[in-house]
Amino acid sequence: MTSIQEKWRDRSCPLFDGVTYRDGTIVLMECSVFLGDDEEVGQVHLRPLARSTLDSFVDYNPEGWVHVGGPAPVIDGARGLELTFGEGSMGGDGFVAVSDAGGELRWVAFFQGSNPFERAWLEEDVVVAVSTHGHTWRFPLDCPERAQVLCG
Repeated sequence: MTSIQEKWRDRSCPLFDGVTYRDGTIVLMECSVFLGDDEEVGQVHLRPLARSTLDSFVDYNPEGWVHVGGPAPVIDGARGLELTFGEGSMGGDGFVAVSDAGGELRWVAFFQGSNPFERAWLEEDVVVAVSTHGHTWRFPLDCPERAQVLCG
């Protein structure tokens, strides 16, 4: 059995587009990035594809992990939450994660085409993250696979 908490302490997360929850549930997602006329990213389409388990993913992809890093986490002391965000090992990778104040991961969302996330904050029950493309991603705190992306 693979522990996401153990991997998260090493700042690694599964290498697929989607969300991994603390209990090992994963939601695989499609993340399609469309270029505009000037070669800038014009649209990002997100949609959940399937729910599975981290153990199943690792069974098929034992090396399917990516190291992530970024700026200092944003701490919301009133809610006892920590937002971590940044990039993976490839130029287009980006991630956003929510942990309890003690560092236990609640969920991590990773996308290979989002570009790194350079800022993040909480607005009520939504994690807002801005990518280096200038896109604003809005992740509902309790259901991050329902994320929406605002371009431009």
